Amino acid sequence: MTDPKHPLSAQQKDAIMRAASSRLESHVAEGKGLDKYSVELKNWLEQQEGVSRATLRGRTTITVEFVDGTQIGLLLERNRMYGGCCEADRSVSPLGVVAKTVPSLPAIRDITVVATVPWLTTPGSKKVLLFDPLYDDWPPEATTDSIEKALIGAGYTVDKMLGNSGDLAHLETIESGNYGVIFMRSHGGILVVGGDDHIHIMVRPYFDMPPNPATCGYDGIGVFYVGTNWGNKYAYAFNDEFVLHHLGATRFPNTLMHLLVCHGGDPAGTNDMIKAFLDSGVGCYTGWTRNASLTHGDPAAVEFFDYLSGGFGRTVDGAIKRIESLGHSPDPGTAAELRGYGSCARMSLRAYPRIVIELEREHVTILERFPHDFIDVEIRPPEGIHIPDWSPWGGKISPIDRAGGRRFVPNPRVVNLLRAGNEAAGMFEAIQAFHAEVR
Repeated sequence: MTDPKHPLSAQQKDAIMRAASSRLESHVAEGKGLDKYSVELKNWLEQQEGVSRATLRGRTTITVEFVDGTQIGLLLERNRMYGGCCEADRSVSPLGVVAKTVPSLPAIRDITVVATVPWLTTPGSKKVLLFDPLYDDWPPEATTDSIEKALIGAGYTVDKMLGNSGDLAHLETIESGNYGVIFMRSHGGILVVGGDDHIHIMVRPYFDMPPNPATCGYDGIGVFYVGTNWGNKYAYAFNDEFVLHHLGATRFPNTLMHLLVCHGGDPAGTNDMIKAFLDSGVGCYTGWTRNASLTHGDPAAVEFFDYLSGGFGRTVDGAIKRIESLGHSPDPGTAAELRGYGSCARMSLRAYPRIVIELEREHVTILERFPHDFIDVEIRPPEGIHIPDWSPWGGKISPIDRAGGRRFVPNPRVVNLLRAGNEAAGMFEAIQAFHAEVR
């Protein structure tokens, strides 16, 4: 029963959480699997004096509710899967997290006539925020440093909130920063608030004793108990209420968000954290459905931005497929999947340059005069300018088909169709084969 008139002291809560942590270490040392020891630990917590309820979510987060109405989220498996205070963890290498040289592509402003491809969308700003409360904790800095280099190579400017600067006060300012790209790396989990599951994301600083969210000055704040390189610590964690109350004054500029956060992309958050950011102007939100391990989550984050920064027209969906092809998603150790929400099929950091060629009216009306004939299309370079391999710059517009439409077939495609055994049949049959193929 909740009894706000008799609150537990911070020392009493800390004693319960430390005892739970000791039992957790014992379970791991005994070789018990996560499925078993997470349930045993939940049941043990509910038997402790001062605890009204313990709720397990996603096998890796236990919401411990105390009789005075306060709660703390106990994060399981963080030491083993994502770093922590144990010496064994320090021997783990961030596999694949290597700073790469991203090819420098031409800046769009260098092209005389440009526009974005209609089916692609880009962030509304070339500013980036790297929000990384784990930068001076585990794992090492290589992940965020590599992402910074990739984005600078793609023409973006970078701001950073690292370590203890990744706190609530700095987080509150991000919407005014007009950031087109936001990368977050932190601990996360599902806490039960008012009977509902809510994604929570950790911020700094760390505390030795349980802090009181009611006195922090912000809405939508919970508390985590988590392993760090300095031992088990407490930290604040924000949820969707924080986003709605403190980041809702202005809209994000079609921002691309990538979260290297456990449960940051959990489907349970589609109606809270994920929805709150998408409703606030974030164009594409990506995150992991469960625990993202050091071995796969960090290399995947680096590859995500390397892929998007390395060429024009590469989409977030393409980046996710690339990460899947490398074996990072699903994570072999945790079954976590990297998922995207929002306009991920269209979101690109570097949309294609586009040269717009305007046709005269008579060049369009000629189509009406020859509805049943092929029409050659030739695009000529400016006089005195040589463009290598000019052959692709032209093609044929086919006759009206049975659906009442006409198609443009580039010259290389026409040649390939004829070479594919259609020489005897002729051009018309080759184009008809093309129609059947693209339908």
